Amino acid sequence: MGRVPAGGPREAVEEVEGEMLLDPGLAGDGEVFFLRVSGDSMTGAHICDGDHVLVRVQARAEDGEIVVAVIDGDATVKRLRRWKGKIRLEAANPAYPPIVVPAGAASFRIAGKVVGVYRKL
Repeated sequence: MGRVPAGGPREAVEEVEGEMLLDPGLAGDGEVFFLRVSGDSMTGAHICDGDHVLVRVQARAEDGEIVVAVIDGDATVKRLRRWKGKIRLEAANPAYPPIVVPAGAASFRIAGKVVGVYRKL
């Protein structure tokens, strides 16, 4: 389990912080991993600072899905929108402006789709 910012894009930290057990039926098909979220840009989507997001590894996502996006090597959790021939990464907190990148930009990739959120009560 590593860390990913929910704010502006920053370098994703890939060091292992621990392990979490997961019922295989909850993850669906494909490779999955957990990331701990830092920041508050996705609070409107109920993804809060310190939460763990379950991410399915995939390079594509549908419009409106929440993804882990990598821009110039820096990762962020945002809602993906296709907008005027561009990719628009939207926060779920009005304090954060959208991040817009040209569709097909070499500096942009989707690391995976967020398929679950886990937090301690």
